[in-house]
Amino acid sequence: MSKLRRRIGMALGLVVVLVAIGAYRYTHRPLFHIPADPNQTASIRFLALGDQGSGDFRQWQVARAMERQAERDGKLDFVLLLGDNLYRTNDASVDSGDWLSKFERVYAGAYLSVVPFYAVLGNHDHGQVAEGAGMADDETGSPSSRSLAHAEIEYSRRHLGSNRWRMPDHWYSADFGKVGARPLLRIVFIDTSLAPDLLARQAEFIRQAFRDAADAPIWRIVIGHHPVRTYGAHRGKVGGVADALLPALRDARVDLYLSGHDHNQQVIARDGDPFQFIDGGGGAALYPIREHPADLVFARSGHGFVRARVEPGFVEIGNTDEKGDAVSSFRIERDCPPAQARCLVAVP
Repeated sequence: MSKLRRRIGMALGLVVVLVAIGAYRYTHRPLFHIPADPNQTASIRFLALGDQGSGDFRQWQVARAMERQAERDGKLDFVLLLGDNLYRTNDASVDSGDWLSKFERVYAGAYLSVVPFYAVLGNHDHGQVAEGAGMADDETGSPSSRSLAHAEIEYSRRHLGSNRWRMPDHWYSADFGKVGARPLLRIVFIDTSLAPDLLARQAEFIRQAFRDAADAPIWRIVIGHHPVRTYGAHRGKVGGVADALLPALRDARVDLYLSGHDHNQQVIARDGDPFQFIDGGGGAALYPIREHPADLVFARSGHGFVRARVEPGFVEIGNTDEKGDAVSSFRIERDCPPAQARCLVAVP
């Protein structure tokens, strides 16, 4: 009887150990390391979302839907983060636990864990966070503070965490894919929260990135946190950004401008402007849609993300909700004239 009891006890102990290991592995998912530079491909698939850095259930729900989208597509090349990456952080440093709870462990599926995340700064990423007790005061007598924006840039430059975070500076550009001697896609990443003189410098950066040349990209995208137009809660409040950027976006014949800031999903198609996709539904509390004019071709006050497929002859792009269901789908043909609203065609 004593031997039987010992065997039962050992079996129960083994079960407890296995359950504990399983629980630990579930709550402490491994962080996969990836190469610093993603492979270039002739066909690109990406996802985009903004205002995601809440760390709560809504962000996790959208992340799971993103993973399911990648599984359906069978491919994911990168993710674009449209700003407001770390809300309500108390530690603006590269060592903050928020990197785990609001980025690393949230986007940890089989696809999301091995692709780069190209990010821009939002207005909440520019906050100054007071340092802890015992730190030296500045010359005004206030506690010293650190810039969250600086930490986000350093996290990229030092290849920290899983080495997926890409933000080498306040503004930068990157090429993806290749068609002959030309990039399939060039994306310019900008910081729309900066002062007017720096917005002007970024406008010139956009013009230079897309100047006519033998290596000009087939497709042109700019991403920034603030929209240049919106019909949500921030309508009428983005005039400064629009005045600074729209002339450059038009001069450079930009195809798509992706942004967040308004916590909803909008698609705006207006003659003369790049097609604008607003996705502020990455995880923060939602904002309503205030107007429904003719150039607002899709609008939804809901969480979700943008999905896109880029080919030499066309772009397929649309919105997906937090459950992983497509709620809008559009197609743009390359041979359609730039900046024509009719070229953004809704498809089933």
